[in-house]
Amino acid sequence: MEIDIIHSTRSATELERLIMETYNQKVRYVVLDKNGEEYTVQFDVKSLKEFCPKKTVSEMLTIWEDGIKRQIQLYEDSLKTKEHPYHTQIQYYYVVESGRVIERLMEIPKQNMRKDSQQYFQKELERLKHKDGKMSFVLISLQ
Repeated sequence: MEIDIIHSTRSATELERLIMETYNQKVRYVVLDKNGEEYTVQFDVKSLKEFCPKKTVSEMLTIWEDGIKRQIQLYEDSLKTKEHPYHTQIQYYYVVESGRVIERLMEIPKQNMRKDSQQYFQKELERLKHKDGKMSFVLISLQ
């Protein structure tokens, strides 16, 4: 990722300091959720550049935030219909567009959720709603 924004800077904890000194790292980076909990692993400079090298930090934060929102919507819809969100059957069909035949697919739910699955997805939904919100990119330094 290319760094285009840093929301805050904090000093390394004792454990982070030990790790950073061991690997001769001056800084590390981490993404925090809205509650200040680590959403990603901590990146050193090299691993940050290698992780999604064509994206900026702002773009990745938006992707992660939108991903949580999509998951929340999926789980809410599944709990309303009581259809399992991941147990689906793929059905292929064909359409004609501009004189060309194009293959499309749609996913059809094929299993109703059991009670234990409903409880699991309800807990997951609560966990995701707790995380849903603005994320921040934090620089961790030795100072």
